[in-house]
Amino acid sequence: MRQPAVLPRLIDLSAVQATNTEADVRACAELASRYNIISVHVLPCWTRFLSTLLARARTRRSDDWRPRWLPPVAATRPTSKCRKFAS
Repeated sequence: MRQPAVLPRLIDLSAVQATNTEADVRACAELASRYNIISVHVLPCWTRFLSTLLARARTRRSDDWRPRWLPPVAATRPTSKCRKFAS
């Protein structure tokens, strides 16, 4: 059975208990990359490790890894209203 395309955007994974180990973080990263899950939460001490795992997973995939709800870069440039508040 195929998963609906919207389903990964609704799921986040977490390994935030003090007893979570490297294996737990690896399992979360594997699930996130396999199913294109939108978010993985870990304790701060695991953040860098998780980011390297997810970066490796992105380079192995041939499709665009950017979540589909993010706007293209051109759409994120500040408008004149934003520039007024930024200065």
